[in-house]
Amino acid sequence: MTYKILAQLAEPTDLFPGQVLAVAAGVLGTDTLTGPDFRLLFADKAFDLGAPQVMLKAQLQLGQIGALKGWRPAFDIDLALRPAPGDTWVVQGLSALQTLVQHVEPFPGLAIHAGTATLALGLDPWRLTLEGTDDAPAATMALPGMAGIRFDITRLVLDASGVRECSAALVPGNVTIDQLALHVREGTLVVRGGQLEARLQARFELAYFRGASVDLQLAVSADLARDTLTITGLTRIANNVPWSDPSGMLGFDQMHVAVAFSGPAAALATRVSIGGRVTFLPRDLGADADAWFGRLFTGLAVSFDDVQLELADIGLPTFAFSPPEGLHLQAFKVFDMRVPRLAFSKSGVTLLGVTLRFEAGGAVVSGSVASIAINLAGGPALDITLGKPAMAIELAAPGGFKGQASLVQIDGPNVQAVRGHGRISSPALAAVEATFQIGRMRASGKDAWLPALSIMAAQDDVNIALFPGVVATRIELGAGINRMVAGVTGLTLAEGRRKLETGLPDVFSQESWTDAVGDLCVVARIFAESSQTHGDRAMSLYVADLTLLMTLDMQFAAFGRLWLYTSRADARSAPFQQQPSAVGLAMFDGQQPSLRVVAMTRPDGRSSLTNLIPAAQLLGMQMPRAQLAFEAAPAGMALALGPVEVDTTLGPLRVAGSASLVLRSAGGQVYAIARSALSAGFNASTGTVSIGPASLSGSVSANFSASLALMGNFRDGRLLVYGLAHASCTVELALHVQIGFRIRISIGFGHITISWHEDWDFSMRLHVDLDLEAALASDGSIGIDGRARLAVNVLGISAGLTLHIVADGAAVEAGRAVYRNVETDVNNLLGAPA
Repeated sequence: MTYKILAQLAEPTDLFPGQVLAVAAGVLGTDTLTGPDFRLLFADKAFDLGAPQVMLKAQLQLGQIGALKGWRPAFDIDLALRPAPGDTWVVQGLSALQTLVQHVEPFPGLAIHAGTATLALGLDPWRLTLEGTDDAPAATMALPGMAGIRFDITRLVLDASGVRECSAALVPGNVTIDQLALHVREGTLVVRGGQLEARLQARFELAYFRGASVDLQLAVSADLARDTLTITGLTRIANNVPWSDPSGMLGFDQMHVAVAFSGPAAALATRVSIGGRVTFLPRDLGADADAWFGRLFTGLAVSFDDVQLELADIGLPTFAFSPPEGLHLQAFKVFDMRVPRLAFSKSGVTLLGVTLRFEAGGAVVSGSVASIAINLAGGPALDITLGKPAMAIELAAPGGFKGQASLVQIDGPNVQAVRGHGRISSPALAAVEATFQIGRMRASGKDAWLPALSIMAAQDDVNIALFPGVVATRIELGAGINRMVAGVTGLTLAEGRRKLETGLPDVFSQESWTDAVGDLCVVARIFAESSQTHGDRAMSLYVADLTLLMTLDMQFAAFGRLWLYTSRADARSAPFQQQPSAVGLAMFDGQQPSLRVVAMTRPDGRSSLTNLIPAAQLLGMQMPRAQLAFEAAPAGMALALGPVEVDTTLGPLRVAGSASLVLRSAGGQVYAIARSALSAGFNASTGTVSIGPASLSGSVSANFSASLALMGNFRDGRLLVYGLAHASCTVELALHVQIGFRIRISIGFGHITISWHEDWDFSMRLHVDLDLEAALASDGSIGIDGRARLAVNVLGISAGLTLHIVADGAAVEAGRAVYRNVETDVNNLLGAPA
């Protein structure tokens, strides 16, 4: 028998329309009742129809709370049902249902503790209320991105939208964000739906600075459903105590601090920057120390702003500093010394970029020292060994004689050397430029030290005519003992092609040389241009950079680069050295006679004019990409031409193509493989055309691609020819038609608008695919495998046709297997498909 089921709210209400209680022989036959936004699942089936009240155990399921990451609350409850006239039973107490809540974490950060909750069900959306005390909170909320900081929640009200009401108190504590350690002492929390807002009062210390306490007011905003987090901070210096460094010789005032946060909650990053004024405060300086440091410690003050701190090792980083007059240290008193920058650290101050100048008898010597460190800890002391020593020197003498040089010391576990670069010029002699490295090296820590040196000398504007239109404008000569130019000898074709991509070495730069035990390397380099030059800034039709190299173990290399519409100065710069228009490398091994050559042209080659003329490509300043590889060795010979690539666009039409050819003879096998590809695309739109109440717009697109591969292979007295061709074409037409009108009628001070429109879309798509494989062998076998596919779609209706023709499929399969082996051999040889 079935009974009507109601719920007792202000009055009996049908919360379960269309649902009944089925009871037979004292057993409840109904499993589930579904309310407006909840569901009851009955576990207790005993039902006494004669009792004044029946108690049933059930599980109450609520809907997902999207704002709380889809949490679906569920509770075990006891329901009281009472009979009513008209075969009706009424569920009691749904508007204030008491239920036990188990400990649950709906999402990371929010923890609801076990306890008693009040649940309101009815025609209004459900509402769950949890109450607690200061000693036993109903829930806790940990702030996203701030592990260790939480709020104790004494009242929490939830509904389907998320958090409806939240009363919380901060639990003071410490938190480290990135490397910023904060003590949080006060805060407020507001949660609405899935949005969280918190205001915190915190303080942090800058451990390096004495007396540096900073108050920080944090605003934390989070979207609990989307895991987004924003933290902003306002700072205030916590007290008026002057700051100082650990030595007490640097004082800081007028200080201000800024803190910024960035990144996701799981990996927040902090940026702390300070500004203010630093003053040198001498204390307990003896007369000799005062003579050494002089003006540096007589109250000199420097202002600075937005200096970012490294929180892991706080100290003032480098910032600009212009002293009011030259600083004279006793050690360099004979020189006029200028200090452009200062850098501060925990232990002292470093003078950076120090320039020295000495003038006597008409000659001027000037130089620079990378850094001079003044240690403040334990009393001022001078230390010029900090970092890598470096010196820059300029010399000027009567008669126009000038010279410049820079030296840097290199000190490693297996190398000790001095590296330099210099230039000497005079009115009577052409300028001579040189780079060098002189020192010693060893292969490992157990080996004896060996002398190691390399030197390159160069002269500009030599202007030696080699051929008509070919003039040598710069010559470089050099040699190395136990040092050689790295990465241009003993390479395979694949390694050589990769070297062209990554860039050939600039042999005039000592960074391109490497230590090599027992090696002698001789280098000659020529820059050639289309005409004579006077200075390296003159523009030339082309600049060619050619280098010849020989080592003691009979390894030879010749490599070069080419640029169009370029000056020699630009061609020698690092960006141009890495991006020539054409580049090539030839390697000859005299011990195991072999010759390998790789070359390529690059469409992204640099030019002095491309930075000035946006349409440089139209003027022929860029080459299409093409490649060449050749190998002649005892094991065999190979020649690869291509791929040669072209790509052009003209209005709505774009065409691209490539072609390649590989010939190889090795291990009793001779093969040739040629491949080509062509693709074209056309896209155009008519725009919108209006004709009376109608408007039309349309588009057309067409794409075509084709590829062809042809292979001939001779092995074991058998010739096999295999071909593979593919072509496809797609054409799409689309038309959109709209008919409608819009009328506006003015009535007094108002108006009425009447509008209507109807839209229609028409489309057609045609796609054709053709594939053909053919194999022909000298033993008379011929195989063909062809496929054709046609697909048409008109107004959403599709139709297709497929044809397949096969003749001697075994011959085709055999040809396909040989083609794959040859293709793999080519890829292994060249390091990439040709």
